[in-house]
Amino acid sequence: MATPTGPTLPTNYHTHSRYCDGQGEIEDYVRAAIAQGMTSLGISSHAPVPFANGYALRPEKLDAYVAEVRRLQAAHAGQIAIALGTEVDVIPGIETYFAGTILTKGFDYFIGSVHFVGTDPHTGDPWEFDAGPDHFAAGLNDWYEGDFRRLAEDFYAIARTVPHFIPGIAIVGHMDRIKRFNYDNQYFSEDAPWYRELVEGALSAYAEAGTIVELNTAGWRTRTGAPFPSPWITSRCHELGIRMTINTDAHQPTPLQAGHPQAIAQLRAAGYREVWVLRQGAWVAEALPE
Repeated sequence: MATPTGPTLPTNYHTHSRYCDGQGEIEDYVRAAIAQGMTSLGISSHAPVPFANGYALRPEKLDAYVAEVRRLQAAHAGQIAIALGTEVDVIPGIETYFAGTILTKGFDYFIGSVHFVGTDPHTGDPWEFDAGPDHFAAGLNDWYEGDFRRLAEDFYAIARTVPHFIPGIAIVGHMDRIKRFNYDNQYFSEDAPWYRELVEGALSAYAEAGTIVELNTAGWRTRTGAPFPSPWITSRCHELGIRMTINTDAHQPTPLQAGHPQAIAQLRAAGYREVWVLRQGAWVAEALPE
């Protein structure tokens, strides 16, 4: 297991096990977290969705997932605080589906994320824009006529709605995910005024709602080469008084603290001296490590 070279946080609220598109049992994540000296761990499999897919928790497995996390909470109560969460896909029009599924299960928190924009004309289902660079390029060219700005406008129109999509969304997941395949700025520059205006619209919504924005380290482990969100967005979050936490979006038990040193440095450079963590059912501020 790789050891981060620098300070880390004893928390992580964004993890995916074999119940969705991750690897390993939930208990593998718990044992890894304990071995790394972590004090709290959030389990956040992708919530079920009402269309065919290969990544989300199956509806028939939802009760087993909840029961497994609750069992581990009790089994490890003296070692680590485990929170029952799920990552919710923010897709206009399916709010009522979540009202009849996850909202009845007593989750401790939700992460709200945008992975889908518009509709795939081939299937009639929401289009998963981040399913891969070739998939992204094909959809951009076929349905947006190569106009990335139009796609980004649709993405951020949805992103602005995350805080109020369903009750219980505590964290905005990887808020600028739309940049994932923008290798070498092939689609756009983050310095473009129109793009910054779109980001500002989303940040204003998060600031008004008091929603926590995660600094998601997963991008550092891919060709994206940057976290979600970018450093300049982190600085704007601080200027707007937006609370932040650090998550690794782990899809296997090992990277529970991957990228923590870099993320802590990014938050500090933006002016943050604290991070928000879940303690005994409430989100509270704790000092960033030096």
